[in-house]
Amino acid sequence: MKLFSVTVLAGILISFCLLHAETDISSALTPLQRLTNSEAWLDVGKTYLGLKKMKNAEACLLRTVEFYPMGKAAGEAREILNSRFGMSMVYLPDQVYLRYLQKAQSSSDPDIRIKFYSMALEAKESPDICLDLARLYLKRGEPEQTRIFVNRAIQDGWDKNKLDFRLQEYVR
Repeated sequence: MKLFSVTVLAGILISFCLLHAETDISSALTPLQRLTNSEAWLDVGKTYLGLKKMKNAEACLLRTVEFYPMGKAAGEAREILNSRFGMSMVYLPDQVYLRYLQKAQSSSDPDIRIKFYSMALEAKESPDICLDLARLYLKRGEPEQTRIFVNRAIQDGWDKNKLDFRLQEYVR
């Protein structure tokens, strides 16, 4: 039985991860898709580190942080970038929140807006964003999602007496 060398196995791993993680960063991915891609990029980056391909490792680790900055994989990537490359990166939830909020507000596509608002909520809770999501889901005819986000906004501090009349029927 012939065993593969570490280099061959690493190449296979890198190819597999790139195949599954190579997504246009500018497209609006769901938070779960971003999390999955971030974890895959971290694995590829660590593999490149093991192969001493530092430029490739650095690029992959930066992609890890870019895809899902609030995740565990991004935290590990920031630690590696700091210790191996001298890059001091700090996760700033307010900045990440604002970046995704701006992207959501600048899009006219409701699906993209939902995905960016969802990423903003991953970074920081906001009753305003919950209500924006509730309105989007209401327009799409998705009553259960509308109900979820109306009630989440109320739990996060929104005064239910100040709700838009169209959303009041979704309060539990």
